Amino acid sequence: MSIPQFVPDTHLLFSCGKDRVVKFWDADSFDLIMTLEGHCGEVWCLAVSRDGNTVVTGSHDHSLRLWERTDEPLILSEEREKEREAQFEEAVAEGEETALPGEEGGGEVLKAGRKTMETMRSAEQLMEALAVYREEKVKGQEWEEESQLERREVSRPKPHPLLVAMGDITAERYVLMVAKRIRSSELDEALLVMPFSDVTEFVPLLCHWLENGWETELACRCLLFLLRVHHHQIVTSPLLLPVMDSLRHHTRHSVESLRDLYGFNLAGLRSVRDGVETTGTPLFADISSRLQKIQKKKRLKTVQ
Repeated sequence: MSIPQFVPDTHLLFSCGKDRVVKFWDADSFDLIMTLEGHCGEVWCLAVSRDGNTVVTGSHDHSLRLWERTDEPLILSEEREKEREAQFEEAVAEGEETALPGEEGGGEVLKAGRKTMETMRSAEQLMEALAVYREEKVKGQEWEEESQLERREVSRPKPHPLLVAMGDITAERYVLMVAKRIRSSELDEALLVMPFSDVTEFVPLLCHWLENGWETELACRCLLFLLRVHHHQIVTSPLLLPVMDSLRHHTRHSVESLRDLYGFNLAGLRSVRDGVETTGTPLFADISSRLQKIQKKKRLKTVQ
């Protein structure tokens, strides 16, 4: 097998092997930047040009491939998201259960995957938002108890400064805004870092979101992930059992409402398309051609 080749005067390198792919690495952080697929057999050798813009590879399938750098910007977070989606679609196509980060074949949760600064920062922001929610919840309970004891109208406590700065929103809305800011590729790892004490506060919040129809997809994703990771603790917690009964109803109702909305919108779009195309003008012809051009223009194009 070929020895990995560095791009001259950089810490970037290309490697190849029996897995039939060429990989582009950052040797400083040991991050996989890109995977180049195209060969049908083992990749035996590669060579990098002096300027690093061209790579030539030779394979057991008796082919040589020329890989050229394009001007399209490369965003690592988008690459990781595409890899996760491809793995998920492959698992669904094969009928396998998708594994969680740190999970192996038997479904048992093992140690978490490698944490990144972004993941830890996202988890800290979410836990800080839960702390604000917990503080507001305690102040609200104390205000209600004081109102009942005094039997007179008691002024409400002042909301947290963060809630005032965000437009005088509720604590439930604030936690939702923080959760929405977390990247999709980092959400699972951020939830995995969260301690179970915060999970007991977060699960009732998910029920509140679903009850009000707030971000159904995000709430369902967080709920299913936490159920798979903390299943035994959740089903044995006396605090969460009533919440789970409520979640069973609200989750199904929210998902069915969202499905009906999507179905209605799709039917409306099909009706508009059919009405336009009856005039002889295809509605999506220009868009389709543009999409084909974008798909053909890859970050590294292959030429046999």
